[in-house]
Amino acid sequence: MLLPLQNAFRAGGVVGIMRSMDMIGQNLAITEALANNMGIKVKVLAHSSLEFAVISGTTSVTGYTSPGGTVITTINNHKLPVTLFASGNLAITLDNTEPFGENNGLVYGEYPLIGGKGKIFVLGDITSEQKKLIEEKLIVVQF
Repeated sequence: MLLPLQNAFRAGGVVGIMRSMDMIGQNLAITEALANNMGIKVKVLAHSSLEFAVISGTTSVTGYTSPGGTVITTINNHKLPVTLFASGNLAITLDNTEPFGENNGLVYGEYPLIGGKGKIFVLGDITSEQKKLIEEKLIVVQF
């Protein structure tokens, strides 16, 4: 009984990731193949909350679905100090070497990763030019 639900979460994760990169295929099999070719894997973890993990290379993001949307709980096994919904624009750094957000008007929130060096930034609306500039220092994820 649980396996179909796990498969649905996994498929939803793959489609969501690929859609955010404008790489959605004509069907789920093509979309999953594209994701696999890019090294993106989605697996459902055996927790009572049915968390799922999205893994790309050495980076992993864990979360769960809720009535309000997908909640991100950890990045690279480092917990977030706040409830963060996967929506809008996020910028992520896995180390603290690059300052970002001071007086640039784009950052609505900045949160450290607990037990890690990284930070996650909640951004307002950004243009494609702003995205390119931010990507020189940080990982940008748009939902």
